[in-house]
This record gives sequence, C-alpha cells and structure tokens, in this order.
Amino acid sequence: MKVTSENHNHEMTNILVGYSYAEILKSNEHAMVVDMTKILVKLTKILLTLEENNGDNETTTLKQVYNVRYAYMNYKKDEELKCIG
Repeated sequence: MKVTSENHNHEMTNILVGYSYAEILKSNEHAMVVDMTKILVKLTKILLTLEENNGDNETTTLKQVYNVRYAYMNYKKDEELKCIG
C-alpha cells in the first residue's frame, strides 16, 4: 500500500463501509454500549452482543467498547461533581 498526500490508493473493504473511521463505533452501536453499561452488563457480554448484531462484519473490538464505556463513566462522574459543587 502506498499513501500519498493522506489518500490511500485502494478502495475501502466492504466490512468498513458505513464507518466514518475504522476505529469508531456507529452511533447505534455507541448508544447500545452506553445503555448496556447503565444496566451493568459486563464488557465481554457487550462485545458479544455487538458482534451478533453485526452479523458477518465482526469489526468491533474490545478496545472500542472499553473506550465508549470509559468516556460514558467519565461523563457521568463529571455530571455528579457538577451537582455537588
């Protein structure tokens, strides 16, 4: 693969079509992770659920799920601190 001026010289693979970036979850997947986090579903169960919904396109990684959960937990913590202070 040759990259020139930040443009790749090949087509994107079919499994990545629909993702704005390969490492970012779609908005519906993001919402699903947040909802499942709220009801205390384990990280691995969330990943399995996302993979089942994706069908053959198993593009979701544990790191992606962890990052969404981490961002949500930090947001929740910040909101609680605003209420206190």
